[in-house]
Amino acid sequence: MQSCRGDRGAPADPQSVENVSQEKALRSLKIVLRFEGMDTGKE
Repeated sequence: MQSCRGDRGAPADPQSVENVSQEKALRSLKIVLRFEGMDTGKE
């Protein structure tokens, strides 16, 4: 993970924004998978 400096309000590099979007998508995917299978990502 890249270091975030807590300036979420200010537009960071496009890559940072992309990483955040990917993280959100991954989180949603994990939630969906948990509901569908419950066999993935047992942390």
